[in-house]
Amino acid sequence: MNKTHFEVVEDADIRLSDALVDADLDTLRHLLHPEAVYTNPHGEVFSGAKNLPINSPGVYRISHLQTLERNISFFNCVAIVTAIEKREGTFMGIPFSGLYSTTRMWKFNRHWQMIAATSVII
Repeated sequence: MNKTHFEVVEDADIRLSDALVDADLDTLRHLLHPEAVYTNPHGEVFSGAKNLPINSPGVYRISHLQTLERNISFFNCVAIVTAIEKREGTFMGIPFSGLYSTTRMWKFNRHWQMIAATSVII
């Protein structure tokens, strides 16, 4: 049975979350657009998938990510995923834990890739 667009994007978003926790850089390279843009909870903006903090597990590492709520909306070839997530990990060796509101934008180009994301501490 074929998956709906909703199910395919949801699956990609789940795989992205799993790859963040597992520090699976191969999966992240597949799911992230090369020119992806990310704004972290402190307002810092990172451009280009190679420059995202997840590429430096020694600096930024998510050890636990639980999605508490996920909503997906579609606008032509773009899907917007909003989520409430509980995250735990380390930043520069300092432990963190908290709830985050995230928005991820996905674009379809042969397969779904994340093109932009933002996280806010709630």
